[in-house]
Order: sequence, then structure tokens, then C-alpha cells
Amino acid sequence: MPVFLDDRLEGAPVNALKLKRRLGKVLKALGRGDSSVGVMLAGDKELRELNREFRGKDAPTNVLAFPFEGGAADRPGEQLPGPRLPTSMRGYLGDVALSLETVARQAEEAGSDAGELLYFYLIHGVLHLLGHDHELGEAEAEAQDRETERLMSLIPSTLK
Repeated sequence: MPVFLDDRLEGAPVNALKLKRRLGKVLKALGRGDSSVGVMLAGDKELRELNREFRGKDAPTNVLAFPFEGGAADRPGEQLPGPRLPTSMRGYLGDVALSLETVARQAEEAGSDAGELLYFYLIHGVLHLLGHDHELGEAEAEAQDRETERLMSLIPSTLK
């Protein structure tokens, strides 16, 4: 279960090894322990640019998810036209981008722990990679919230 971490902020208060291990627990609990995910830790500027380019919203955001859609080799039994993925890409779910600045600001405003909120949004993004979409309606939002709470119970709430 590789986690590909792209830390774009120098001195970010995130322990990369712990993040990878904790995300591994989450993926395993989702029955996707053999899958891999890309995680980008960035600031508001980068997330604003991505949000504008891919969602048409000119504002920073806490998390964005980019599901990998290349996947005939990622979906056993499903034969799709086109080239098969190299073995190294099988099981690749996609990328999750997080703004540590927005997460820290939201945690401060809510009087909550920034580490806990970081993992909340990381799990939220992974669930989007797996097809959950809270914007589809109240029932889907509630289902995603329940699953997020279940998965959060696997993670200690600290950045360090």
C-alpha cells in the first residue's frame, strides 16, 4: 500500500511516516489495503489554483480529490478498451490535495485539533476517490459522514 506524498510546504508540521501508516490503516479498513494513493500537502495558493481549474471555483479549499480513471487493470473482471495499465499503476485510486493553511485556519475557528481535521479531510478525500459524493444529496452525505467517523476512530488525533 504505497502512499505517494508530495509535501509542497517547507517545514510542514506533518510526520510523513505516520501519515502513510495511518492512511494505510484507513485503506485496509476500506478493503483496499493493496491500493495506493497520492497525497499532496500544499497551501491555499496551490489549492485555489486547482479549485479554479478543475471546479471553476476561484477560492482556496481544504481538500480536493482526483480519482484515477485509467483503470481497466484496476477493475478485475472488467474488460475496457485501451491499453492496460503497468503493474505499478494497478490499484492506484488517485490523488488527494490538502491545504494545510485552510485546515489550520478552520481548526482554529472551530476550536478543534488541526491534526484531527487534517485526517478528517484526508479520509473525506479518499472516500471521494472511492465514489462517495456528499453533493449528490442528503442520504449520500450522511453515509459519507458515518463512514468518515468510523475511519477516524482508527487514527490518533495529532499532527506530530
